[in-house]
Amino acid sequence: MKLHEPFSISARLMAAVKVGGLTISIDYSNRPGDEHRTRYFYALDFADGTEYEADDLQSGNVGDPGLQYGMESLLGYIEHAAEHYRYHMRDLEAYEPVFTEEIDELLYGLNADEISMLRDEIENTDNLIEEE
Repeated sequence: MKLHEPFSISARLMAAVKVGGLTISIDYSNRPGDEHRTRYFYALDFADGTEYEADDLQSGNVGDPGLQYGMESLLGYIEHAAEHYRYHMRDLEAYEPVFTEEIDELLYGLNADEISMLRDEIENTDNLIEEE
């Protein structure tokens, strides 16, 4: 695998990007996805030591679109989680977390514009991750 900026290899030895105090790592899951879907394993590592891992992210019904596509999707969910938390922070009784309440709150504390610009760069640049 060959990575191009803004991607790097994380301490988890996975393709990763950094946003503020957050390292977002992604790889293929060991569990199969639903029919015709790719399942991704991802990790969110915050500068304060908080970690979150999951393999609940799947591609659409397009086969194997690659890790770059998985990161695009994951960044979209991260943006959504931060905005969702912001919207509900005055009334957390009606709030259903995207990740967990703690993780959503930490994501809310990141620079939303930086996340959006990173997602935009990844979506609009081909072959940032060259998989062999």
